[in-house]
Amino acid sequence: MFEPAAAGLRNGPRSGAFEPSGQYRARSCGCNRLGLTAESSQNAEDYVRRILVDRPVKGSDHRRGSIVKGEDVKAQFDSYSQTYDTTVNAAIGFPVLNVDFFTKAKAQYLVRVLTERFGGDLSRLDLVDVGCGIGNLHSFLGKAVRTMTGVDVSSECIGTARERNPWVDYRLYEGKKLPFADASFDVAFTICVMHHVPPTDWPLFAQELRRVVRPRGIALVFEHNPYNVLTRYVVSSCEFDRDAVLLTGRTAKRVLTEAGFTDVVIHHILTIPAANHALQQVDRLFRRLPFGAQYYALGVA
Repeated sequence: MFEPAAAGLRNGPRSGAFEPSGQYRARSCGCNRLGLTAESSQNAEDYVRRILVDRPVKGSDHRRGSIVKGEDVKAQFDSYSQTYDTTVNAAIGFPVLNVDFFTKAKAQYLVRVLTERFGGDLSRLDLVDVGCGIGNLHSFLGKAVRTMTGVDVSSECIGTARERNPWVDYRLYEGKKLPFADASFDVAFTICVMHHVPPTDWPLFAQELRRVVRPRGIALVFEHNPYNVLTRYVVSSCEFDRDAVLLTGRTAKRVLTEAGFTDVVIHHILTIPAANHALQQVDRLFRRLPFGAQYYALGVA
């Protein structure tokens, strides 16, 4: 499932936690397009950290937080299988910037990445969505790829996803080992799921992504940006985002690298409401700065 600010809000509301050990480090190549140096970008990051990261959201503690585990996660998302969209929309609180808006935006970013990586013909690609929830994203992709597979720990969410997208192969799993053979997919992606995984299991989660991706395939990890104040507010307001641990782009990059991915990059997205191609082009100018509502980490297998 997704997360708050970008279309599927899976983060921790009242006791949502932030894992502070992985700060984002801006790179000069993207910053220079905006007339910024690497040093000024780093200063901007430090400022954001002081005013946001070092000041926890009211009613939460970004340094500590209990982690929802195993059966608790399954039961939690089972109970929201029919009300996921309305619950997220209530947390966002903006009629126009709703689940569909953010889901479509992330689907467009996903297609852009796949097109840039694999060329214009996506019909030869096999994709797996880890933590697919009720399959909101899949309807926006249509049948552009050869195969789409979704996997989740919630049987109720999988049931809803099958009703919505009968052309997708949905699987249930227990949350540890993915039910697929090695090198089964060209692309493995996961949207606002890792913050629901206990931090001690982040390495295993990333290793499983690496295991099922074919050589020179990619993994994409979309996550909430804990430096974004609106994201933190939405996360703190979402009923089923209790006890989540937000991770920075730097942490996501480290976890993917340690799992065996190479050429890992972090791009921040949704600094502005990128509702169309033109706005997405503007949004891309800010991808090296830690201000977007979300980010994605991309690693090559």
